[in-house]
Amino acid sequence: MFKQTKSPVAMHVQKWAKYHRISISVFIGVVLYGLLVPVFFDAGNPSFSRALHPPSSTNPFGTDHFGFDLFVRTAESLRVSLVIGSLSALVATALGVIVGLIAAAVGGRTDRIIMRLNDAVNSIPHLILSVVIVALFRGSLVAIVLSIALTHWSPVARIVRSSVLAVRTSDYVDASYAAGGPFKWVLIKHLAPAAAGQTVVAMIMLMPHAVWHESALSFLGLGIQADEPSLGTLMDLAREDIMRGAWWALVFPAAVLLTTTLSTVSLARKVPEVVTDIDVTEAEEQIETDVVSPSTGMEVHNVSVVVHGKNDTQQRILKDASLHVEPGSVHGLIGASGSGKTTLGKSIVGIAPQYSKLVGCVSVAGKPLAWGEKDFSKIRGTVVGFVPQSAAQSFTPVRRLGTQLQEIIDRHQGTYTVSDLLHTVHLPEETSEFFPHQLSGGMAQRAAIAAALAGNPTYLIADEPTSALDPQLTSDILALFKEIADSKGVGILVISHDIEDLRESEICDTVSVMRDGEIMETGPAHKVLHTPDHAYTRALLAALPSGGLKVTEGLERG
Repeated sequence: MFKQTKSPVAMHVQKWAKYHRISISVFIGVVLYGLLVPVFFDAGNPSFSRALHPPSSTNPFGTDHFGFDLFVRTAESLRVSLVIGSLSALVATALGVIVGLIAAAVGGRTDRIIMRLNDAVNSIPHLILSVVIVALFRGSLVAIVLSIALTHWSPVARIVRSSVLAVRTSDYVDASYAAGGPFKWVLIKHLAPAAAGQTVVAMIMLMPHAVWHESALSFLGLGIQADEPSLGTLMDLAREDIMRGAWWALVFPAAVLLTTTLSTVSLARKVPEVVTDIDVTEAEEQIETDVVSPSTGMEVHNVSVVVHGKNDTQQRILKDASLHVEPGSVHGLIGASGSGKTTLGKSIVGIAPQYSKLVGCVSVAGKPLAWGEKDFSKIRGTVVGFVPQSAAQSFTPVRRLGTQLQEIIDRHQGTYTVSDLLHTVHLPEETSEFFPHQLSGGMAQRAAIAAALAGNPTYLIADEPTSALDPQLTSDILALFKEIADSKGVGILVISHDIEDLRESEICDTVSVMRDGEIMETGPAHKVLHTPDHAYTRALLAALPSGGLKVTEGLERG
């Protein structure tokens, strides 16, 4: 028989798991030592007759030069160091999280200014800056905590900013804005939870830094006074004792300091990164939207988007784009990938690329909109719904579908129920209990449409709604859009690069063709998709598998 052996990877994992268990046990032991020993034991009174006695059964750590029991004295000092370290780490983490969140969430010039401030703080030696602050308020606990916090927040801010930036550009954040969520709501519901795991780890990782930093200040004579010493104070007092041969006066406090910091670092590596689900109840201001006759439609007139790059360069990704969508109709926007279709769709609801400038006019229900968050927040979700390109990623991954749909309904004071929405998009009611990862591609797309309809909008923008679906699901989703337009009177803008799907489905009333950010041709769907006027549209149709001709029955794709 062969002896079963473990792989080197498995042995390595077991080795480190054992190491972490030991480290955590040591950390707990150190904390209990600092908390309990001063409660049950007394360091005694100052007595020079007992000064600098070596370790013994009576005094395991020996005595210091005041005659105090160093075992108890070290525990008392450890407690002070842990309190200062914890407070400093808490304040530094809170400051770093706030700064990082603001930088990532607001972006643009605010982000650049904050990051340059961050770099400036990092360029100053931490200990020198702390010495300057503490020297002004010598012996003050508040000054020590602030001096440590003000020199240690910058790494936390940078880490939090990176975590939040990754989430801010995700589809479900764009979907939240498109559904009418204001900045404050998106910040609390999506962006802040993204920093939760890093916040916990950062605070624990900062604690040993703070303890060492305080110990360094105390060792330099700028920390806590000797009547309430920290570990750094004890080591400062031991500098003269070590010259007299009293090695224990320095070794034991230093060993406790080293053990505390190493075990704390190990604990931070073991802490799981958990994204918490924050339950927030908001008293929000109700937004009033002017009621205008919807017969005027959704009008996009000469909209251009200019993105500012490095070295003051500019790139125009939309060039005077115009189109019109009537309630109850389906307008197709087609073109090659990268032609600007998605940018135009997002611009209609005010979701523009970072560092960009929008010009032109968008009017919805007869009311022109200024290029500002105030106007767009009034129409998102309630007047114009948005179906993002990646349906499965448009939902927060750690919450059930029904909860997220109900949240959108409540926010817009909608008349639908979750059951109504699921029925509208032909999903079974039990789907409300599913998490996003449990949805198939077609189910996720239907769920995204349901979310866009939750605010009972007059218009719907669907960004590449069939790009990841097979031919049958593509046909079903396009038919669903036509059904919604006919039964609910919703005007729908369908953005797609798959011209053949739109032509075969015959759901569009009007079609616009886009190329390099410009609308090349707009007209009735049958004419544009079969006998177009523009040479570019004819070239697109000629490049189709069917050669631009209607596919013979029995030879359909798929």
